[in-house]
Formats: sequence, C-alpha cells, structure tokens
Amino acid sequence: MRLLTVPAAVMSLAMFVGSCAKPAPVEELPPPPRITWQKTQVATDRVDLPVRKRGLRAVRGIIHLHSVYSHDACDGNPQPLGQPSAPCLRNLRKGLCATRQDFAMLTDHATHMGEAPWDKLFLTDLAAGDQTIREGGELVGGRMRCPDEAEQPGSHEVIITVGGENDLMPVGLHRHLGDTVAARKQAMGADTPEAVRAFHAAGGLVLQAHAESRDLTKLCTLAAAGLDGMEVYNLHANLDPKIREMHLGLDGLAAFAGLAPWLESKPVAEGGPEPDLALLGFLEDNSKQRQHYHALLGAGYRLAPLFGSDIHENTFKGTMADGERGDSYRRLMRFFANYLLVPAGKLLLPSDLAAALKQGRGFSVFEVMGQPHGFDFSAEKKDGSRAELGDTVDPGAKLTVRAPLPLPVGYATREVVQTLRLYFVPAGGAEAEVVAEQKFTAEELQQGAGLSFDTSLRGAGAYRVEARLTPRHLLHLLGDESTRYDKEYPYLFSGSIFVGNIARHGGRCQSVPLPP
Repeated sequence: MRLLTVPAAVMSLAMFVGSCAKPAPVEELPPPPRITWQKTQVATDRVDLPVRKRGLRAVRGIIHLHSVYSHDACDGNPQPLGQPSAPCLRNLRKGLCATRQDFAMLTDHATHMGEAPWDKLFLTDLAAGDQTIREGGELVGGRMRCPDEAEQPGSHEVIITVGGENDLMPVGLHRHLGDTVAARKQAMGADTPEAVRAFHAAGGLVLQAHAESRDLTKLCTLAAAGLDGMEVYNLHANLDPKIREMHLGLDGLAAFAGLAPWLESKPVAEGGPEPDLALLGFLEDNSKQRQHYHALLGAGYRLAPLFGSDIHENTFKGTMADGERGDSYRRLMRFFANYLLVPAGKLLLPSDLAAALKQGRGFSVFEVMGQPHGFDFSAEKKDGSRAELGDTVDPGAKLTVRAPLPLPVGYATREVVQTLRLYFVPAGGAEAEVVAEQKFTAEELQQGAGLSFDTSLRGAGAYRVEARLTPRHLLHLLGDESTRYDKEYPYLFSGSIFVGNIARHGGRCQSVPLPP
C-alpha cells in the first residue's frame, strides 16, 4: 500500500527541485469507462478487503428493517385478513437476495411483533429451502435461501435475526419478553436502563435508532446501562421534513426538492436519472447523530456506529422510470449497508454477528456509489502484532488506513474524487478532531492510496475513519442536469480503534447521574 505521509521537509525539498526541473510531459490517460448500472449487488466474497489475510471476512447486512410484523409496513396493510401479506414478503425476500445481504436484523414494531408466535417472526419458509438456527437450544435465527438466478448464479443465504424498534432498538433477541401480548408490547416499548438490561437478558444487543431525536443526557444514561450501538445515519431522518428541520438543522423541504428529477419518471435513455441513484438527490450528513456519537466516545462508551435503513415499503408506492415502486425493499437495500468483520472459514451464525456488533468491529458504506474494495483500518502495535477495529492499543501504535476504491476497473482519472479523514476524540472530550486528511485522485485510488498516523502524537482516545466521495463515475447516469451531483457525499463511516485508558462516564456524561 502506498502511504501518502511524507515529512514536511522532504515535501519542501521535492517542491524546490520540481520548480527547477523541466516539467515532465503529462501522460495521456484513456477515457474512463462508462459503467452500466446493476440493480443487483455483488456478493461480499467478491469485495476485495485486506482483513481476509488476517483471518476475518466482511459480511454485509441491513440493520433496522420492518416486515409484515410491523403495523405500518407494507403500505399500512401488512396482514390483510389477519394473514401476512404474501406480496410484501416476496418483495422483502427479493430485496435481500438481489442485494446479496449476508444478514438482516429485523426490527419490527411491538404491533404486530408482540402478537405473533416467536418462530413466525423469522419469516422462515421451509418450502423455499429456509432453515432455522438454534444456538444453546434457543431459536435465534433463520437461514433464508435465495434462489439461483441467471444474472446471479450460485447459492446464497441470508441470516435473519429478530428484534424490535420502538423507543429502543434491541436486535438479535433469543425470545419474547413476556408470556402475554400485553406484557410483550409493554416490554418492547420501554426505554429505561431496566429495559436495556431486560433486552440483554433476552440474549439481544441494544441499539438506539433515531439518535437525532434523543438528547445527550438520555443517551448518557442509556450508555451507562449498557447500550451497544447507535445510528449515525437514518434514511427516514434524512427524508422527513420535520426531522430534518427540528433535529438535524437541515432544510426541511430540500429532500423533496432534490428528488424532483426522479419523480418525473423519465427513462435514463431519454435523459432521466437512474432510479436507484435517487439517494444522491437528498443524501446529507446527519450531523447531530455524529455529534452525539463522538461525545459518547469521549465519555468512554464504545458504541457501534450504524446506518439505519428503516425500510417499511410504505412511503412511495408509485412507480419510477424502471417500473418498480420508489421505496421498494430492493431499491432501498441497494442504497447502503453495514459491514461486520467476523471469523473467516466457518459457517456464519447469529452469535458471530452479535460478537462483531458488540465489539464495534465494522463499518458502514453508501454502496450505491460503489463497493469499498481495499478499505482497511488497523493498528500495528509496538510488538509488531496487528489490532483490528474495536480493539484497544497502547499509545505509540501506528494506525494505517487504506482508502476504499468504489470506482470501476479502469477508471483512473487525475481528478480528485475522494477525501479520506482520520478523526480523533480525546478521552473526556466531546468533539472529533481531524488529525490526518488526504485527498485522492481516481488514479491514486486505483494504486492503493492511504494514510498513516502515529498515536504517540495524541493521548488516550478513539480514532475512526470517514471517507467522502465525488461520484463522477456515475454522472452519466444522473440525467440532463448531472453537474448538480458533481460534489462530495458521505461515503464510508468506520468503527473505532481505541488508544489508552478512557474513563467511562466522563466528558459530557460526567454530570449525568448513573442509573441505579
């Protein structure tokens, strides 16, 4: 990997020598390829990630997903005549398979989740080749089998786990909380420290969805009780005018204005934008969620940062230019995903997902702009061993980051298309500081660009990576006014590597009473 971390003195000398030398002729580059849009996704074993050489593999998944067991899913009619909607179930399965998800963490609302038998919630269809998964004698997952298709030959399976989204979002539960429907709904709707402990006792992890609508005091209390992760991006929040304006500080109507070119349903061949790229019409940072997340890192809480899809298939049933409904499961699953790093060389189980999520061993990507080929963030300890995302190292460890390469093969222009940043949140701090930043051309990304950082330059704290991308390789698919999308978008958010000792419940949480 070529690391762009040249000492200042060397850079100054290089600039001086360059000013005296005769300019070298600029090599002509071939025109970049024009990709053909794929509505399906490649399997994760075809995403080239360096962790494979270190005994890990990356699995892709959807977190925060609603099915026929949420009262407001499927256009508000998830169970016509009291039975799960077959078309809605087919759409969900099709979406998971077409986008090659390795796992899906269902997070249904208390109604209808609390009303259904536990085994029904996994959506297992034995006639379709699905299997149930038991660990420790408990039913903890389903293994959904995807049919072979001409455009995607080969078997594929999706691990399904069960959880809920109400005020808190437990995932990977092992059983219902309560023996009656009323007890289950009450338990699933709670958001107290006691509720966090109850979800843990039921085998689950506890996440905070819609963190933008929570104040930091509440998040500090929940974190102290054992909160495992939180959303740093939520699709619904990025769209909803009230949430944008009240909680994110964004223009409330800008999302709908940005979507206007897609609502015309003009085919790409006639100058319209590719329907699956509609995310680029409104994608913005959910900055308040990130601010809360960084404050919790500084307070000593190791929460996994996640992208929440929040898919219901209930917001835009009208068809787009490709003949598919605007909010289809497949389309929204194509937008982005969470990657977890799990042990390689073994059958994937729900316990592997839970362990990776608990440790914060993962990253999230807006894959509508391309797969994160080559991305890596790790640390070399003083003894020469390697630490991964979620690990703790002593001061003096060297961080190395390899930039993600979402561009097609052969796309190697000399235009800057990516900004890679290494953030640091000091122990007891509340804000993230950019401690290293590099801008890369497409050509440099194709060559394996990256950066490094010596942690002895700072004290104890948490380091994480963000990448921003200008999707010039997609402009030819964005219609007659494609120049409006020639700008940077958030692309990749990583979990953290921790350095030194970070006191729990410090920083901005210090004044918040600890829960009993």
